[in-house]
Amino acid sequence: MIDAGAATLQAALNDSASSLPDMQGSVATSTSPATTQRPPAVDNFFDYAGFMFDNPEWWQQFQPSDALLQNTQVDQTLSELFSSPGTNSPSFMVTNNVAQTANIATSHIGDGHLQVARAQDNIQTIHNEDQFLLDYFVHSTVPPILAPVETQQQWSSMRRHLLVMARESSMVHSALLSFSDLLLRRRRHHIHTTNGGQRHRQDSTRELSTYTAGTETSQPRREHLLATCFFLSYVDILEGRTEAAHGSLKIGYQIFDKGQKTSFGPLEIRILSWIRLLDGRAVSAGGEGLFLSDDEASEMLVQPSPAGLDSLPGDLGPSNDADQSAEIEEALFQALYQPGAVFFQKVQSFMGRISKIDPWHRSRGTVADETEVMIIAAEITRDLDRLFDSRPRLMDYAAKGQLTPQHLSPHLSHTITRVFRTYASNFYASKVHLHRVAYKTLPLAMETVLALAKIKELAKMMVDTPSESGTDGGEPLPVNMLWPLLMLGSEEEDPHERIWIRNQICRMQEVATNAEMTAQVLDEVQKMQDSTRTRVDIRSIMHKIFDACFAIV
Repeated sequence: MIDAGAATLQAALNDSASSLPDMQGSVATSTSPATTQRPPAVDNFFDYAGFMFDNPEWWQQFQPSDALLQNTQVDQTLSELFSSPGTNSPSFMVTNNVAQTANIATSHIGDGHLQVARAQDNIQTIHNEDQFLLDYFVHSTVPPILAPVETQQQWSSMRRHLLVMARESSMVHSALLSFSDLLLRRRRHHIHTTNGGQRHRQDSTRELSTYTAGTETSQPRREHLLATCFFLSYVDILEGRTEAAHGSLKIGYQIFDKGQKTSFGPLEIRILSWIRLLDGRAVSAGGEGLFLSDDEASEMLVQPSPAGLDSLPGDLGPSNDADQSAEIEEALFQALYQPGAVFFQKVQSFMGRISKIDPWHRSRGTVADETEVMIIAAEITRDLDRLFDSRPRLMDYAAKGQLTPQHLSPHLSHTITRVFRTYASNFYASKVHLHRVAYKTLPLAMETVLALAKIKELAKMMVDTPSESGTDGGEPLPVNMLWPLLMLGSEEEDPHERIWIRNQICRMQEVATNAEMTAQVLDEVQKMQDSTRTRVDIRSIMHKIFDACFAIV
């Protein structure tokens, strides 16, 4: 038994050693691999209903025993790309903890069979859990925060690039497993991993800090650093570790700021656009909003993904007519929704600009302060109006519910309508946010009253629209409706409407990870505003209830 156990441990360690990454290249000069080949048929199907993460049935059915689900074509491709000979599992390196456990086991062989058996069980538990997290990521749908800017097929393609990076870099590997652990726990509340997610997060954070501190003579590829920053900031934002999230976001921005802009490849730009999206969420929790206040980033990082990102070297084209039809429908969908996604990302920039004039980011209260704030607010209003004037024409038809199967397929018409209503609601939420920050002591302006009415109208139309399965009110609102509903609820005075808004927020717990916390904050905001007859600062209420501020996600 001892010989077999030692052989197993040695094999695991050999596998780890053989997969160590080549940490060469400069942070400032390295670029992404060329991705200019013709895009393949990555998926046999395109799940339009899953685009805004509105179809939680798959997650609800996912059980620990289902780690290896029945493969779609993309999952089979991933298995072939990353599996070891004679196995069905990706050949990623074991973690530092596994190696440490192996050393402990081999150093205590003389203590008897029991210690070795326990060490082997410990290693196997860690390995099984890590493999399960990896499998979960391989089968994952679009993460909620990315849903407004990524289709399922785009996410599937990017997921493959991220898996390649995870095989090349232990830092990315650990960050990816931490991210997968978060998705798993948030979607399946009764599933409890040991401490895998936290362990992987600490490993990745530690490795990232050694590179940013300059204590390592070699540097990882730039896209590895960016992918790690994305995974860690996503996890920390959702776990309420705002300071840690701000640190990762700042590293991501420094890489962008110091790099030659023409040297960034499509893969790096796509990851940077994700980090910018997270920056927009984090700024409401006290973040610096570095990406949002950078004009170059705001222009460069809101453009649609190039087709080259859909493929990896060696991919084949569509294998049959069904694959080709799916690709054509996917291309049509992207062409229709991409202008709206760009509009939405520009709307996100205003959240950062507005937050910069709140009492948490600058001095307020004196005549000079308030005069300066109103001047800035007037400029923001003009820019918001200019953005609205340049909105995609399709948005108006979609918001009114005028896209029907007469014009598009049922999948397309349903999802495009839902997506554009969400984009429009977030625009109107910026109007309300601006008034609450810049003019909190003044009555609502007419344009703010109209913005509130629009949010309510759009939200109710979305709730009243049957789901694609035909069930009335069967889908909770998309995760990106949480912020508009919070803005709407903070100004709503009708008791019945307040109940409706709260119910919709609570229903979003299926897709928004802190929806219930947001509902508690809204309750307290309404209670204090009713008693004082003045607007209260939402972030102050967060600190009062939870002794912390969290991003609305």
